[in-house]
Amino acid sequence: MLGDDQAVHVWSICDFAFGELLSTPLKPSTIATTIAVIVLDLSEPWNLARQLDKWTNLLERQCLEVMSNLPQEQQKSLKQAQVLFHKAFNDTAATEASAEHSAEDQDTASNVDLEAGVLSANIHIPIVVVCSYPEKLESISRSASLAADHFDFIQATLRVRCRKFGAALVYASPDTGSNCDTLLRYLLHRLHSSRFRLQGQAKVLGLESIFIPAGWDTNDRISSLIGESPKFALGTPFQEVIKKVSCNIQVLHPSHQWIPLPLILAQPTFFALTHARIFHPNSR
Repeated sequence: MLGDDQAVHVWSICDFAFGELLSTPLKPSTIATTIAVIVLDLSEPWNLARQLDKWTNLLERQCLEVMSNLPQEQQKSLKQAQVLFHKAFNDTAATEASAEHSAEDQDTASNVDLEAGVLSANIHIPIVVVCSYPEKLESISRSASLAADHFDFIQATLRVRCRKFGAALVYASPDTGSNCDTLLRYLLHRLHSSRFRLQGQAKVLGLESIFIPAGWDTNDRISSLIGESPKFALGTPFQEVIKKVSCNIQVLHPSHQWIPLPLILAQPTFFALTHARIFHPNSR
C-alpha cells in the first residue's frame, strides 16, 4: 500500500495532436519523481516503430526543455541516476536482493561502461514502453501474413529502440489481464524502489508475458532472439517487414451479396481498462 506521501498521479494523453500538453505534468518541481509510459497498439503492428519514435521524440523535447530550467547540478544528478540504474542492474535482483541499489553497488557500477547505444538519448526520467493487446497480434497474424520471424523482428526492433532511451518493455493486455500485475509492480518499483522490490524476471518468449526491465537487455540477448541467420536482419526498415494490411468484415446485402466493410474497433483507452483491472481486481 502507498501512504499519503506516496500517491501516484496519472496524466494520460491519448492523441498525439495534444502532445504539447505534456508540459502540464512535466515541471521542474516534479520531474525528479516522474515516470513516462508510452502505450503502443499491437493490433496495428505496422505502426509500432513510427508511433514509438514519434512519442519518444516528443517526450525527449519536452523533458530537455524542463531540464533547462533546473540548476546544472540537479540536471547532472538526474542524468547520472539513470546511468547508475542501468550499470548497477543485477539479473538476480528480482528474486534475491532489494531493488534499491546500495552505495557499494553504485560505487562498483560507476566503473562499468554501458554498451554502445544504451541511453544514447538520456532524457533524465524512467520510461516504460507498453505494447497493448498482444492477443490481437496473434489474431491478425493470418490476414497480415505474420509468423514467428515477424514477431521476433518486432520485439527485437522495439528492444533496440528502448535501449536508446533506457526504457523497459512490457507486453500487457487489460482485456485478458496478461502482465498487468507485472506492469504495476514494475511501475511501483521504478517510482518507489526503496519500498518495492523488482519482482519477476525478464521474459522474451510468449507474446502475452514479454517483460524486459530497464538495464537487463544486451546486444547479445537481442541477437540471440533473432538467431545467427535471421530471416529479417535488424536495421531493415520496419515497414518493409511489417506491412500494413486492411482488416475487413463482410455483411450480407439485401441483394444476397457479401459486401466487405472496414473493421473499426472502438476500444476504451488502455489506461482506463488497466486501471480498473489493477486497482479493482474484484470487478474482473
